[in-house]
Amino acid sequence: MDVGTPADKTYFPNEVLVSLRKSKSWGRERLARQFELVGRKHKLSTPDVGAMLKQIYRLETGRIQQPSKLYEDLYCKTFNTSSAELFGALTPPQAASETFKLRNHKLVPAYIGPQLAERAIARLSMQAVPDQWLECYSCPVDHPRSEVSADLWVWPFGVALFHLTETVESTSLADFAIWHRRVYDEQMNWVCGQLKLLLESPSRAQYAMPVNWLVRSVWQDAQLGTALRILSMPRVLLQRKFGDDASDLAHAEVVERSLLRDGFDSADASEFGLKGVSAGVASWAGVVYCPIAASRALSESEVLAFELTVQATWSYCDWIRGEVEAVRDPDVPAEYGWRLLRALRSVVINPRPEESSQVFPMRTAILETSGIREHLRQATEAIIEARSR
Repeated sequence: MDVGTPADKTYFPNEVLVSLRKSKSWGRERLARQFELVGRKHKLSTPDVGAMLKQIYRLETGRIQQPSKLYEDLYCKTFNTSSAELFGALTPPQAASETFKLRNHKLVPAYIGPQLAERAIARLSMQAVPDQWLECYSCPVDHPRSEVSADLWVWPFGVALFHLTETVESTSLADFAIWHRRVYDEQMNWVCGQLKLLLESPSRAQYAMPVNWLVRSVWQDAQLGTALRILSMPRVLLQRKFGDDASDLAHAEVVERSLLRDGFDSADASEFGLKGVSAGVASWAGVVYCPIAASRALSESEVLAFELTVQATWSYCDWIRGEVEAVRDPDVPAEYGWRLLRALRSVVINPRPEESSQVFPMRTAILETSGIREHLRQATEAIIEARSR
């Protein structure tokens, strides 16, 4: 059943539908016949061309604002786009598949020092990466699992970071949480081996920060927000003491059903996004982003660029913290001392005049949950005190 027809007969034409049709140089009758072909291809039961022609007119002129499922599918499949782009849906459409799909990015940093960083950039012929928040270099790295793509990033002030990307399809959040736990140690061990092999560094990987990009959702409305919060910290589904995968999965599935039914709020999670365009959650344990209207949402590279900068900064500050706690003065070249930390603080914290309305809330959410402000303050104080002695 079509919904959303204005009761007062004040119509608001859907210019997106009109412009898409005209971009193909199609009249309404030609589009109706295309619907017929698309329906046949995807086994959708379509009415006759005349009936479809009338419906196209009603949708384009705003006499109907939200189409039935049939016309929503016909439009989306014909123009290869989403319902959100065409009709302004506020949540992703329910997927026909029973699985959700995401790209899992793991950012695994290690502090190797400026000398090893400089040597790695030269020896591995690393290339400067454009459109980043800080000067950095990158190169691809072979990974033993073909489904994982790996890149090595290096910042001249001494941080190396392995960026591992894998597409994951799961039947449940519980299933994803078990997968996430299983591959975490595997990937950390691999990175530690690569630090010795590629960089000749005795350093160990400090941690892995996941960034999940939701490709296909199976949740609607309030459940979407709950699912995103869980995806930002999937271990919330797991018992503290791990057993075997089968028993842990059964327990996690019970917790998942409870949280999706009753909701899940956490003080450790901060939401960002723009209603009808995107939904995101940042937490201490990870970041997840769901583009609802892809052409207006942040791009995957934009989210990753900021998170890479935050993790490089965090890694450097964490090394300084470790030196302080080991009762040693952090020993860094002058160019990577307190003035660099001051610059890093400005880069990651201060908004830019040209910053979009979507970058600002993303930045704010990640800063709030990462604790990077305090980390930078303490690192700066430690470097200044060491220099004053």
